[in-house]
Amino acid sequence: MKKSEVNRLALSYLVVIMALSLIFTGIIYLLSTASLNRPLVSNEDEYSNVSVVVSGLEEHTFEKIFRKRLESRDNTTRVMIIYSLVGFNLGIFLIGIFVSRSLARLTLAPIERAMMKQTQFIFDASHELKTPLTAMLIRNEVAMRKKNLPEEKAREVIAKNIEEILRMKELTTSMLDVARENNDRESGETIVIADFMTDLREKLLPVARKSGVEIELEMNVGKDKTTVVAKKTLEQILTVFLDNAMKYSGDSMVYLRAVRRGKNVVFSVKDNGVGVKKEDQKRIFERFYQVDTARTRTEDKTSHGLGLAIAKNLAERQGYKIVLRSSEGHGAEFEVVV
Repeated sequence: MKKSEVNRLALSYLVVIMALSLIFTGIIYLLSTASLNRPLVSNEDEYSNVSVVVSGLEEHTFEKIFRKRLESRDNTTRVMIIYSLVGFNLGIFLIGIFVSRSLARLTLAPIERAMMKQTQFIFDASHELKTPLTAMLIRNEVAMRKKNLPEEKAREVIAKNIEEILRMKELTTSMLDVARENNDRESGETIVIADFMTDLREKLLPVARKSGVEIELEMNVGKDKTTVVAKKTLEQILTVFLDNAMKYSGDSMVYLRAVRRGKNVVFSVKDNGVGVKKEDQKRIFERFYQVDTARTRTEDKTSHGLGLAIAKNLAERQGYKIVLRSSEGHGAEFEVVV
């Protein structure tokens, strides 16, 4: 964060701190000096404790001296109060400098992190969009240079352009899904776990078989066969997990699981692929982050590294917890605890 921004915010905090300090100082000063310099009431009861009997001129002189001493004491007390309050405010000022700068840094830190994430997101998105656009531009420029472009070649160029356009459409859709972090939570509904898992498997099975993968169901939910979940959100999360497992599965089988653990139900997807390196596990849910593409079982040109980031955002929005269990060479299991 810029030093000038910290200083400006720190100065604002310091002004507020000192304003409050001066207000309280004024109140304390008024309360402390309210009884000083009160006029003496001249009556007989006031001198009842004086053991010396005075009369006439001596009584007048005694009263005058007494008043001067009282005024001197009041003035001395007032000065001491002022010095004490000035010292107090000076201490508050020095402490306030440190406190205000600390508060300024704490206030600006999350804002700076959010801005850095936004900047990185825009940079990554621009990079991802630039690649297909550049490919389309070069392909079209090459085709335009040819005076007599065969119809078959033209169709090939158009087909490639459509492929890139579809890729960009998928990318922009994924980017919008990632950006929707502040959507309202989906309301929960009661589902029969077995029916939900079976329906999800049947829906994704054609895509899986196209990639040469089978989806096997494994369930152990105990006596209670139902649970309350955000059905659409959970389906989206598990779809991301299954799509990821199809790419990295070491064989032709991935596992869709549901297990009850205490009060929670854990839905998960497991593969027997290459697993996720420890250093990758820390960043795998970041936007646009991708592990080594050479480790995938299929060549996937539509992957943008946004799927797991979308799953994480969806889970956090609903208050669900995502857990990755993996070791290199022993596959990976992605869990969502609801």
